[in-house]
Amino acid sequence: MKNITHLFARRLALILLAFFTTVIVRAQEDLTLLDGHTLTAYAENSYNITSVEDWNALAEYVASGKDCAGKTFKMTADLGTTESPVTMTMGRQTKKNDAKSRMRFAGIFDGDNHTLTVNLTSAETNNNYCAPFAYTRNVTIKNLHVAGTVTANGQFAAGLIGSTGNGAGDGICTIEHCHVSIELVGNYVMNNSKYPNHGGFIGIAEGNSSITDCWFDGSFTGKDFRHSGGFVGLSKQTTTFNNCLFNPSKIDITDNNYANAREFSNVVSGKYIVINSYFMTPFGSDINENPQGKHIQSTLPTEYEYMTVNTPDGGTYYINVVNITVKGYGESTESDHWMFIASPVTTDLNPDEVFHLVSETATEYDLYRFNQSGANGEWENSKNSAHNGFVLKNGQGYLYANKKDITLSFAGTFNEETSKKVNLDYDANADKEGWNLIGNPFPAKAYLSTSYYVMNSKGTGLEAVAASTSDAIAPCTGVMVQATGKNKSVTFSTTAPNQSTSQGNLQITVATSNTRSNEVLDNAIVSFNDNDELAKYYFGENSASLFITRDGEEYAIATSERQGEMPVSFKAAQNGTYTINVTPETVAMDYLHLIDNLTGADIDLLATPSYSFNAKSDDYASRFRLVFSAQNSDGEQENFAFISNGQIIVNGEGMVQVYDLTGRVVMTLEDAHHCITTNGMAAGVYFIRLINGNRVQSQKIIIK
Repeated sequence: MKNITHLFARRLALILLAFFTTVIVRAQEDLTLLDGHTLTAYAENSYNITSVEDWNALAEYVASGKDCAGKTFKMTADLGTTESPVTMTMGRQTKKNDAKSRMRFAGIFDGDNHTLTVNLTSAETNNNYCAPFAYTRNVTIKNLHVAGTVTANGQFAAGLIGSTGNGAGDGICTIEHCHVSIELVGNYVMNNSKYPNHGGFIGIAEGNSSITDCWFDGSFTGKDFRHSGGFVGLSKQTTTFNNCLFNPSKIDITDNNYANAREFSNVVSGKYIVINSYFMTPFGSDINENPQGKHIQSTLPTEYEYMTVNTPDGGTYYINVVNITVKGYGESTESDHWMFIASPVTTDLNPDEVFHLVSETATEYDLYRFNQSGANGEWENSKNSAHNGFVLKNGQGYLYANKKDITLSFAGTFNEETSKKVNLDYDANADKEGWNLIGNPFPAKAYLSTSYYVMNSKGTGLEAVAASTSDAIAPCTGVMVQATGKNKSVTFSTTAPNQSTSQGNLQITVATSNTRSNEVLDNAIVSFNDNDELAKYYFGENSASLFITRDGEEYAIATSERQGEMPVSFKAAQNGTYTINVTPETVAMDYLHLIDNLTGADIDLLATPSYSFNAKSDDYASRFRLVFSAQNSDGEQENFAFISNGQIIVNGEGMVQVYDLTGRVVMTLEDAHHCITTNGMAAGVYFIRLINGNRVQSQKIIIK
């Protein structure tokens, strides 16, 4: 009896297994579309979209009247490319001027973190509602990135959905974890009070809609976007935005024709609810009157917070970011427009973690770090396999250029300190001995405890900045400094230095005189503050160099004791006309002259603070000298030399030197209390210099 019972139980188990297996197989049956095209099932009522052909077949299926309610479709790969984009919409109007013929998609579409690249133009049957999902109802779209172009010849075009339904009875439209990078081209111009009403995500939301963890970074171009929205062109019910970002890459609309547009939604009869959502760029004409969400400025808010949006690819998009604008070098064969950049994030960042830093095409950007001891040169390329592990460190600077105009965005945990010490490298055997490229470590402007170089505004050369100035270093900006020995450091601070003890700086610049812009080529600084100096650093091929020579070394910043003379050297890479400009109003001087040793010109810079001259590439460098003295307490010049009865009388002890206008020394006397005969000296202007230890006095003498 036991054997019979056991046999019966086994047979029953096999029958039940076969039954449930049959049920499971039937539950996962593939979906046969028109013309026998089949979509493979991966779960009950769930099907894979593996190719553009699958997309097109499903679109035809929906256009035939099958709304796919209760079914889920999941992409298993990217669909379309820029060269071969998707051109068919999901949902279609099949008869012209017949709203009842609008076939709507009502299923669930899961992009599974893949990209749908489209090139869509308004359909002939209805110029309105041009979008990847033209007509929907009670739809869910999630985990999808949409790229490409949508060209609108009618109303209600969008980067994702044209129309969400006929009204509240068509259910809720749900969009989750979606990213739209569409270029939305508006060709429609308002006609008979019918506004464009285009939207980044939805053209017209006629039912309730929910948009969560989504962002738009596409563009709006074309003729007219009046009464449009960055996310929804027109909302008739309630639309909720939760954890979303509007960050368009470009807004280029003819005549700025986007009055009454909104960052999130243009609402006529319903309402919008904005939860933890932000916009980087205002959209429309009334942002100050009717803002939506929170406007994230280009600099970090004082609370040092940032918000995140979960991206379809499983990553994180940071909304509170610190930005720096990059001017692209365009089609130039040379990478002009260099920048020194720096990260305000406390943790190390891989280059691809900085938004827009790494271009899709490697030849369109350059990123270097500086290493004075580099085996193959000081500039180490991030794209070189020998430099694997290349990261951006807080407090360090990097050299960057991009072909395009872009904005770099740094996100993460920002440095909230008020000061930071950065240790400097020093290699006595390096060609660039002691030089370091460091960077502002904070998400706010900072000040440095030493003189430094910044990149000029054109990105072609360096400008010296004295430590005694109040100049601030912008966020995300790097600077070049030099260590004078081992174990040296500099300190960044968010507090401006005390300027009450500063003795001032004389700024000297050289510019081209044959261009409309009078372009500044180089600068040098005479500082009257102790230990304020910076050696000359040459970046690239400078068309002209201005520097101060001292003890055989070239300086961009040199300290003076406010008396005597200082040589100012100039080298021209090409023949031309140049102009030297100074800023005497920044220092207390009562005598400031520039002597051209080549021509003999003597320029009173207090009266005329500029001097134009011709220069050749083979001219000797020691072209100029400055002669100056500071104001006395009574504001008068302290004259120490006089002419009397054919003699120059020098009151003072020390060595005396007499120069003519060419800068040639015509006489040197070592004795004190000097009387110098003028016999044999040609009539003209001379300069007397009295040197006593560290004190140097200069004075002009005219012999008639």
